[in-house]
Amino acid sequence: MTIAAVAILGLILIAIAVFDKPEDTTARTSTPPATSTGTPPPSGPPTSAADRTATTPFPPNADFVGTLPPTSANTTTLSVTVEGANVIAYACDGATTETWLSGTITDGKIDITGKNNSRMTGTLNGDDLVGEIELGDEQWDYTAGKVQAPAGLYVAEQNGEKVAWIVDAAGSVTGVRRLPDGTFRPAPDLPMKDGKVTDPSVTKVVGPADVS
Repeated sequence: MTIAAVAILGLILIAIAVFDKPEDTTARTSTPPATSTGTPPPSGPPTSAADRTATTPFPPNADFVGTLPPTSANTTTLSVTVEGANVIAYACDGATTETWLSGTITDGKIDITGKNNSRMTGTLNGDDLVGEIELGDEQWDYTAGKVQAPAGLYVAEQNGEKVAWIVDAAGSVTGVRRLPDGTFRPAPDLPMKDGKVTDPSVTKVVGPADVS
């Protein structure tokens, strides 16, 4: 009976230990870590349409020379001179036709006019001036490259005659002479040696003040 009493007491103690064990609620109460589905905002300020279409600023002083497609007679050469915000453009065919245009640069864009409803627009594309020009009934797209002296535009007035020459980057010269009666002739040779003009009556155009 003593042994039986001990066995019964042991079973009672084991039962108490089992039923008094605290319940593990970890599995029911734990939650998975939160995840974010939002998209982070882009870094830096947004690019506006004005930024994407900003024009290249012009240098304070520059010369540009190019050619226009040939007409039935001759190829027309174009010279553009920039001095600050002022622009002087001259186009001639080296024989009997010339056109002067002038105006200013506004917001990085050229829009200048001349006689007989001539007009020229343009902006910078790298070192090139690109745009559109209208001379009389003719209209062209053009590209004029930036040039360094002695290339550029030269003028002279002698014995009532007005002469203008365009020197391109390769040293070729195109010019027209306007006689006192208003008719035109090919210009005489430009008096130049070793890249320098030898006739003091000839002026290199650097701005509107050089063109009368």
